[in-house]
Amino acid sequence: MRRRPASAISGAPVLVGAATVIVALIAVILANRSATGLPLVETYDVRANVVDAKRLTPGVDVRIGGKRVGRLQTITAQTAADGRSAYASLALRLDRAAGPLPADSTLRIRPRSIIGTKYVEIVRGESRRTIPAGGVIPRRSTSASVDLDEVVGTFDAGTRRASRRVVKEAADGIAGRGAAVNAAVGRLPGVLLRAGRVTRTLADPGTDLAGLVAGADGATGALRPVLPDLGRLVVATDTTLGAVARERPALRDVLDQAPPTLAAVHAGSRELRPVLQDTAALARALRPVAGELPAASRALARAAVDGRPVLRRVPALGRGLRSTLGAADRALRRDTTTGALRLLRPTADALDAALRHVVPLQTRCNYVGLFARNASDLIGEGDQNGAWLRLALVLPLAQTVGRAASPEPDLHLRAYPDERCGVGNETWAPGRVVGAPAGERQHVNPTTAAPAGTPKGPDGR
Repeated sequence: MRRRPASAISGAPVLVGAATVIVALIAVILANRSATGLPLVETYDVRANVVDAKRLTPGVDVRIGGKRVGRLQTITAQTAADGRSAYASLALRLDRAAGPLPADSTLRIRPRSIIGTKYVEIVRGESRRTIPAGGVIPRRSTSASVDLDEVVGTFDAGTRRASRRVVKEAADGIAGRGAAVNAAVGRLPGVLLRAGRVTRTLADPGTDLAGLVAGADGATGALRPVLPDLGRLVVATDTTLGAVARERPALRDVLDQAPPTLAAVHAGSRELRPVLQDTAALARALRPVAGELPAASRALARAAVDGRPVLRRVPALGRGLRSTLGAADRALRRDTTTGALRLLRPTADALDAALRHVVPLQTRCNYVGLFARNASDLIGEGDQNGAWLRLALVLPLAQTVGRAASPEPDLHLRAYPDERCGVGNETWAPGRVVGAPAGERQHVNPTTAAPAGTPKGPDGR
């Protein structure tokens, strides 16, 4: 079999042309695919959500530490969960060696040159957690640099006119006040020192500066619907400030008095600090009982409502009390009152001795109660001429006149043997029935009938 020489292929124009077309086609395909990654090469793909894509275009570089590690594939507009804001989702295709990224990695869109080209920079974090392939870098971890055209665009015609006006007014205010400016510069270190304290206070988590900013954002959002009214308010404020400007001498005097006033306030604040500290301690001590304040306030409200009728009568009571106290004052100023008050002491001493003897007899034996109970039995019989008084007096002569050497044995006659005190000496206690104990027969004088034919008395007996 005869072998064809190698020069035979180069001599076939069809084969050469076909090979050339195939190589060119492969080159075009590879060039077209180079922006999205070479085929059959493993990659590490992630997404990043940014508030503003800053005019990025697909195919720009993705760099880590200045080294190119991939390209931007696509940019997709997305709507936030609140339905009112939007963001851009960037699809990043990175080299396999660049991943996985730590979860706290950040992304920033940076300018590549002053003509507007940009690239995506990723700063690797330090977290042990990583972003898996197909994961997302959240919006809070992304940012973008300010472009030169944006900086220049802020100084539009209106801003430039306002800037010139501010500079002119500031120049007029500083002119001729070099000494004051020098004094202000001399005090600047102290001001900066105090400003450092202020910034440290604001940076303290307990200050809740984020809450203040959020509240201010909410306030500005609430003011947005009334912006036309605010515009009119600014115009009216300009009129007011013009009137103030016409009173510059008086305003200058007020400003001259401001430093000593502030110094006095500063000195007073030092004296006030212990009071404020005690107030704070009191507030902390009252914090546990703060929950009882609503119930206490309701009780005070009810007391105020219930006490209103009484308070209406207080003026009349006050007038009556005033006249009463006046009469008492006049009585006390009399000489006879002083003498009477001096006699109260011996009178009270005499009454004290008598009461020391009488009170035990009454509290133990209930003399008054028994006398009142038995008084109805004193008058038990009668006729047309009247009623008869029945009583038995225990009057031992020797005992009565005080000549007996010892008390008579029947001084306390026991007319009722079942009673504990003799006649008039029953033991008394609150809540008990005076007389014999419950269940025992009580001895009382029997009621007698009048002889037949005796006329009835006034009470029908």
